[in-house]
Amino acid sequence: MFLMEGKFYTSTEAAEVTHCSRRQLQYWREKGVIVPTVNTSGKGRNVYYSKADLLVLTVMEQLLSIGLNFEVCHAPLETLRE
Repeated sequence: MFLMEGKFYTSTEAAEVTHCSRRQLQYWREKGVIVPTVNTSGKGRNVYYSKADLLVLTVMEQLLSIGLNFEVCHAPLETLRE
């Protein structure tokens, strides 16, 4: 497994922190919208999210929760990544 410095979060931990469901995280990962930093092709326990990933997940969840559609939400995510 590829390791980087800093704390990383499992899918379960990421879901708890961001208030996203694990299924939502999996869907976004499959669509390439929000790809985990460590082991991007892994599933379940093999997937780890960085703090930066959690920020992007939180922003996405918040934008969707206020009623914006998926396409509108995706643009700010690209800006965050840059």
